Amino acid sequence: MSMACGGLSSPATAAGTVAVADAEMVAAMVLIQLAHPGAPVYHSMMPSLMDRMTEAGDDRAAYTRADLQLHALILEASHNELLARMSGTLADALQAGRDVTTLIRFGPASSVPLHADVVGTIVEAEPQQAHQAMLGLFSYATEDMEAVLDEDTRA
Repeated sequence: MSMACGGLSSPATAAGTVAVADAEMVAAMVLIQLAHPGAPVYHSMMPSLMDRMTEAGDDRAAYTRADLQLHALILEASHNELLARMSGTLADALQAGRDVTTLIRFGPASSVPLHADVVGTIVEAEPQQAHQAMLGLFSYATEDMEAVLDEDTRA
């Protein structure tokens, strides 16, 4: 896992941080293959997208961009061909959901810890815990959508 930190251990720009993080991960993958040829390795930018979601705070547009990219990586990490083929449709659904759920509660930043739980369990290759973390995130989003629908019906 890369530990590139924009402005500290990598350039301050997003592109520079991604380049350094990518180089760190590729170097680690090479070392793993030298020590254990054929060992499975994973390359993921999920943690850096979590940083972007955290940095976005209540900037709904920046949060939504990072969130959609994170969910695209989660789909990719699932190695599920059906989900991969449906990624465009799922992205549209996520976008519509974000248009609703980022408007209430404490803004988009309030769901970052739930996303971090999902990412952490995926990075640690804990499928059961990842499933539970995703269910928690779905439940939170469902509550937000229901609250918006309740407000619309009262208006």
